[in-house]
Amino acid sequence: ALRTLSTNGAPVARATTVGFFLDDARCELAASYEGFVEGMRRAFDRGGRYAAIELTSEALARGFARAWPCRVGVFTNLTHDHLDAHGSPEHYLASKAQLFVSLPAGGTAVLNASDENFELLREVLPPGVALRTYAVPSRGPAQGTPDIVAKTVTVDWTGTRIECETTDPSL
Repeated sequence: ALRTLSTNGAPVARATTVGFFLDDARCELAASYEGFVEGMRRAFDRGGRYAAIELTSEALARGFARAWPCRVGVFTNLTHDHLDAHGSPEHYLASKAQLFVSLPAGGTAVLNASDENFELLREVLPPGVALRTYAVPSRGPAQGTPDIVAKTVTVDWTGTRIECETTDPSL
């Protein structure tokens, strides 16, 4: 997706728990909201108009999705990793749901149909938001008929490779 977004020659900002990047170049920035804003400013000043952002549930709980609206939101899973920060599974899920509640009409939600919270997240999508679904059978049975199903997943030092099957020929 980053290669597709960067075909216009401008850098794509990428903010992850690993760091902040403009395309593949790492930016030495503080791991803070101020560092994030500085990174976005650098991308914008160089002509960048797109960003791929890994949003934490803690940032979503603080209103990040309303302050920095996204056009596409992707839900991978809900684990026990951040329960200490949220106090309850319900608060944790409600925090993640903020990403989808804030999507604009014309935006897209990508939801994991293998996660038990799939139906709840689907229910909070605003009108006019497109829904795309995927499933990874090793993570649980899919709910409904997902658009994309992972057939094989290979993880090694060079990256992650996923062989998929799709029910939608446009994908």
